Amino acid sequence: MVKSGHRTTESFKPFLHQYRVRGGEQNTRLLGFLIAAVGVLMLLIMVGTRLQNALSPPVELASGDLAAAISSHVNAMPRSGSEAYDVPTYSQSKTMGKAFEAIEAGNLSRAASLVDNLEYDVVQYKDTGTGRKHTMLRERQKADGSWPHAWGTYIFSPESASNTAIEVVHPLADLDSEKVGLETFRRANAKYLLIAGAHRKSNADESADVAHAETSVFEQIHRAAISPSTKVLQPHGFSEAKHPHYGEVLVSPGTDRQTLLTKDITSALQDAGFDARLYDGVSYFELSATTNVQETSTREIGASFLHIELSRSVRDDDGRRALLTDTLAANLR
Repeated sequence: MVKSGHRTTESFKPFLHQYRVRGGEQNTRLLGFLIAAVGVLMLLIMVGTRLQNALSPPVELASGDLAAAISSHVNAMPRSGSEAYDVPTYSQSKTMGKAFEAIEAGNLSRAASLVDNLEYDVVQYKDTGTGRKHTMLRERQKADGSWPHAWGTYIFSPESASNTAIEVVHPLADLDSEKVGLETFRRANAKYLLIAGAHRKSNADESADVAHAETSVFEQIHRAAISPSTKVLQPHGFSEAKHPHYGEVLVSPGTDRQTLLTKDITSALQDAGFDARLYDGVSYFELSATTNVQETSTREIGASFLHIELSRSVRDDDGRRALLTDTLAANLR
């Protein structure tokens, strides 16, 4: 019986060997097929990526004096009562926020694709006034000088080591606040400059007042920009005739709970010769940003918010404005 079983086993060896050979050949062929399939898939991905980049709207290149560019933009903004501010949908605001995040991540082609249908361009801009390089979300102005949406201009400075955001929420309405914003942006080497695109009273329903519009493009990009370490500065303007007892500068964090930053800024401005006051909710109970939506979203993540109201005598005087922005920049770098 043993011998018979041994013969039987021996008799199957050629078949087992043939099966193993064929199985090995099949495994080799399968492995080769898988390698080829992976190679084809990678090739398709590479071709698809290149095709997508080729089909993406171009990232524009531009240079010039950023101060002149912003001045031109502000001068062309929709005026009070024009009804020329286009209230964005939730989806449009979110898309603009995503585009700004893509810019921060260095994915300019994706950003350009996201905003193309919204009539915005991604622009790599060299400021000849400082030599700094920025990336900008810029709206396409129509041939007649009007704007498709009047949502604003948004600038990211990738080479900045600072994490400061300068936000001009009321251009035109607060005259020369954009000059304060730009000059502080330059002097502080700030990372962000956000400028609203219309007079706050462009629309009768005040939907263009981005400081009080939670679903605005401005607010979405503000949220995309800030992190817990960000210092946000919003320069505003007030009438001395309406508020004769508010000094030249009123500093507020947006609440009656003062921060180290607001105290330091107020002291520095006083040392520089300004009649600067610190909002306390008692002696000064207006012009405080207590209903400002950017203040709310900034505070929610633990970042710093600085709201500064400036008299016309400070905003309009080139020398005093330079002293002001130098003082602010020294405490925001």
